[in-house]
Amino acid sequence: MKIFSLFNAVPTWDVLLVFFFLASGFFYGLFFGRARLLALVVGIYVGITFREAISLFDITKDSDMISAIQISAFILSACAAYGIIYSSFLRGRRLGDERWWQIFLLSFLMMGLVASAIVRLLPLDTQSIFTEAIRRIFISNEAYTAWLTLPLLAVLFASRRVE
Repeated sequence: MKIFSLFNAVPTWDVLLVFFFLASGFFYGLFFGRARLLALVVGIYVGITFREAISLFDITKDSDMISAIQISAFILSACAAYGIIYSSFLRGRRLGDERWWQIFLLSFLMMGLVASAIVRLLPLDTQSIFTEAIRRIFISNEAYTAWLTLPLLAVLFASRRVE
């Protein structure tokens, strides 16, 4: 219980949701390997870019509808980009040795990016129900910048060969 006092809160559903995202990313990386994980990371960046592009169009004034459209666009474009990248370039290929710690790190960072991207798209009144720690870790501008940057750095350093 001491660990939760650091966050100044008791474990709530939002903390459990974050743990679910992180655990699912970890197991995805372990079960499917680095090639699919890298394709999914690229797909997520494509999804974020596509979502930013469609947010320039003012479709509706209803904030809940805008959030639903943006989240759907993000998920659909990320999945489509993943499918295209994996089926076109990576099917049947091995990307060198797969060190478990690289897969874990990339899975963790990927799911953190997904969680941050989705939570930031929720309406502000929905974002306000999250604990302060979750808002600091996933919703703040500094955190979002870190979640955008860290997976790229992890891919860069994980792909370097040590000789």
